[in-house]
Amino acid sequence: MVLRAAIRAPLPPAMVSILRRAHVLGYVFGSPLYDEVITLCVDLGERDAAIAIVADLEAAGINVPDETLDKVLHEKPIDESNMQRSDPTDEVQA
Repeated sequence: MVLRAAIRAPLPPAMVSILRRAHVLGYVFGSPLYDEVITLCVDLGERDAAIAIVADLEAAGINVPDETLDKVLHEKPIDESNMQRSDPTDEVQA
């Protein structure tokens, strides 16, 4: 329930922390939930959180599907310094 709240928020650092604590306590979630959390992190641009979750899963002996690994590894990091905001005053007037 707490993990679902972190997913809805969405708070990737909280998700990482909750999963790590659960694994230390010996609790393992189902594969679809892990995939959902990792996909959400990737979609939010939180690649580091997704990698941390994958690393934690592997450290806990939980198999990570190849498709999930592909999502994380093939995600391009967002370079915020090169992002441009659209400014309506920059539009060329005809």
